[in-house]
Amino acid sequence: MVAPTVLVVGVVAFVAGLASIASVGYLGTHHKTPERHYVVAVDAGSSHSEFFVYSWQPSATNVSTAVQEVNITQEDITCGVKPGISSYSSNPAQAAAAIQDCLSACKTVIPAHRVPLTPVMLRATAGMRVLEQDNASEAQAILDALTAAFTAAGFANESSAQILPGQLEGAYGWITANYAGETIGFDQARSGVTVGAMDMGGASTQITFQVPAATHLEASDRFDMTLFGLDDVLYTHSYLCFGVNAARDRLTAQTIVAERGGVIPQNNTIVIPDPCRPIGTYHGYTWAEIDALRSSYCTEQFPLEGLDDVLLQGASNATSCNAAVDTLLQRTDVETVGQFQPQQDGGMSFFAFSSYYYTADFLCTFIAQPGDCQRPAYDTASWVVSPAALARLADATCLANFSQLAELTKSDPSLNDYLDTYCFSAAYFVRMTRDLKFANSSQQIHFVGDVNGTDAGWTLGAVLAEATFEANPKPGFKASHSAVVAGATIGGLLVCLGASIFIYWVVQRKRESDYEPLNNVSPRRN
Repeated sequence: MVAPTVLVVGVVAFVAGLASIASVGYLGTHHKTPERHYVVAVDAGSSHSEFFVYSWQPSATNVSTAVQEVNITQEDITCGVKPGISSYSSNPAQAAAAIQDCLSACKTVIPAHRVPLTPVMLRATAGMRVLEQDNASEAQAILDALTAAFTAAGFANESSAQILPGQLEGAYGWITANYAGETIGFDQARSGVTVGAMDMGGASTQITFQVPAATHLEASDRFDMTLFGLDDVLYTHSYLCFGVNAARDRLTAQTIVAERGGVIPQNNTIVIPDPCRPIGTYHGYTWAEIDALRSSYCTEQFPLEGLDDVLLQGASNATSCNAAVDTLLQRTDVETVGQFQPQQDGGMSFFAFSSYYYTADFLCTFIAQPGDCQRPAYDTASWVVSPAALARLADATCLANFSQLAELTKSDPSLNDYLDTYCFSAAYFVRMTRDLKFANSSQQIHFVGDVNGTDAGWTLGAVLAEATFEANPKPGFKASHSAVVAGATIGGLLVCLGASIFIYWVVQRKRESDYEPLNNVSPRRN
């Protein structure tokens, strides 16, 4: 006879199996909506730091879903800090103090209970790359102070402050341009047509575009990426010290060196004409500022020793400014722009942002004549300008004096502080577009401030590439496919085991009832 204990085991296994199958079925069809996730991304540039908050709704079908598989929203917050964090090399604690107001501003768009779960991703770009070249320990001290400030402010322990390599800055900018422009995405059918990205920062500039996989590239210029289930090969190159502010510093050093022997000091100050500044403007450099240029990574190749104060006097000379920019980009002691760049597809559009956009917007708003600038159909805030038109606008700007520029822009007095910069930046961008292999008449370059309401820059691309949801499912969420299969399998085995024991018990009982011992049989009567 089957022992009662075995029968009990069978019943328990059968019931447990049914319960397991029922539970899997429930988990497979019932879930609660997961909470919205947030991340703070900080673009710590050479001249300022800008804060962004992005959020997304995790997929309820799988809490380990990558962030690439959801739609990311840029929250409505605008906060920036000047100067750039590299300016705090002598006092890292001040860098941490400077960002407190923006950290508080970010919290206003994040639910309070989500703040401890929200990481801050600060990625420092070329300004800190330059400082790292000059003094690596000072750069690291700033990053450490900022990381500590994030957790002290109540954000997630995963928060970090790092220096972003130029190659990644370019690649992330490309991701932003194409994700926000809806040419790539988890729910977008890839048409095969993507846009290139051109980012002009203060200390570096990047160009990135998709190339065929078989394209021969220098190893440092090739970026292989898998995003949204597709493999892409990008050409991306970052030019350190070629950002607009660093280039202006290099031009200043070049101008001082070229002119210092032919001028007579006035009150111990050397006055030098600057063809790329408008008449009526002056820019003074003290001995300490000259010494800073002399010792900076981007300008240390210029012999600036033995100088006291220097005063640059605007000359409004377009021809001389263009020649000076040409000389700057033809120097043999720096890399040559576009030297190893493959020929880009002439039909590919490029989104040019950051300082590219600010200068183009000024030129098209205040300097342009009809036909110089066009609005693209998709955005009334962007501009399409050919290199030839850009050159005409640059020359017109460089020929104007300060009073003329102020009159043209009187509707926006806030531009007064920048009027002495537009000649150089425009002339510089003309030469850069040519060296980056754009034809004179090309309509490929779209100067954009944002793309479909998303800031044009690398921060969204960094979030897409770096951030992911939690790896482990939480109770109450819909079970993953593997969990469903495992639960159903175990439940089925338990049901089969319990049923087998029960059937065996029934058969054995039947056999025992059919068997009669001989001594229990009555004798037959004759």
